[in-house]
Amino acid sequence: LGAIDSTIQLSGLAFVGGDALQGGAIFANGSDLQVSDCVFTDNSAQTYGGAILSALGSSLAVSNSVFEGSTAGYGGAAIYSTGALSVSDTSFAQNDGGFGSAILQNEASTVTIDRCDFSDNTASTGGSAIAVSGGTIQINDSTFQDNVSTGWGGAISAGSSSLSILASAFTNNSAVRGGAIDVSTAAVTVIDSAFAQNSATDFITAPGGAVSPRPGAGAITA
Repeated sequence: LGAIDSTIQLSGLAFVGGDALQGGAIFANGSDLQVSDCVFTDNSAQTYGGAILSALGSSLAVSNSVFEGSTAGYGGAAIYSTGALSVSDTSFAQNDGGFGSAILQNEASTVTIDRCDFSDNTASTGGSAIAVSGGTIQINDSTFQDNVSTGWGGAISAGSSSLSILASAFTNNSAVRGGAIDVSTAAVTVIDSAFAQNSATDFITAPGGAVSPRPGAGAITA
């Protein structure tokens, strides 16, 4: 499905086995896209957005949906976004990509994640669940479990952004550095959240089984 300069509402649909250079199931360019009660299974992109690519001025709202088994060569195996993004009551499982296997946010925009579950996602570079490189990110009442990165940020890789996490749980996530969260230059606030059994293999140069701040990282408040 391709959308250019459009307003589109999708509900109650299944997207299975889509494949494209980018945006394996949905490609949105300059559009307002709303997705609810949909299932995305085994979609793939050679570059970005295995299931959904929302770019070039697009906004994306996802609710009550499932993303499973999607892949992307570079990143955003489930969702790649460069605009405003909100995701609620949605699960991401067994998605695989280079960077941000469930969600890759690549521009300075506002991202809100509410009541979502991220499990068994894998990334070769960083942020098996979420990777962000700009903007303001708010994560509320969400769970991150058994996500694995062979780079950094088993669950989340936070670049130049403002990241706030409230009432969320991180369990058994792993990476080379930042078993749960790797912090590059972001400012991070964590409130009423739990970290258990997260691990980082590079415990000498980049300690932090739960959270690993790099030199130059912003303030981390908990």
